[in-house]
Amino acid sequence: MRARIDEVGRRPLGVSIRVYKFLSSEHALQDIRQRRIKISEIHDLNDPFELIPCDLSDPLKRKAVLSTRDQLSGNRGLVCFASAWNNPVLWAHYSDKHRGICLGLDVKDEVVMRIKYSEQRIPWREPDLEFMKEILWTKFARLEV
Repeated sequence: MRARIDEVGRRPLGVSIRVYKFLSSEHALQDIRQRRIKISEIHDLNDPFELIPCDLSDPLKRKAVLSTRDQLSGNRGLVCFASAWNNPVLWAHYSDKHRGICLGLDVKDEVVMRIKYSEQRIPWREPDLEFMKEILWTKFARLEV
């Protein structure tokens, strides 16, 4: 059962939403057989600017952020989903040039974070939890699909 979105655009906690994962046929069938979705390692992501949407014009800050991203790459990863299945750009990029499979998954709303797309890099500020979350959930707007 799909939940209705309330007037402020939120669903009640614990409600499932459907997200979509685009894969090659080979990887989709493997994921179905193994009942799992592969977690992408940070250093294997197709966007070289992943996790660095902030202003890094200061060489010391750039070094610190890149070093942190490299450390996270050793034992952390992420899984990206789409909110719709019918986007031809996603089919082209992530489903083996339209020959793959798109899996629809129902997940708890509270475990999914929406990406914020920004035209500008995030201004640097002293790192705290909110700044780290902003870095994690922000991508360059030209990548919005």
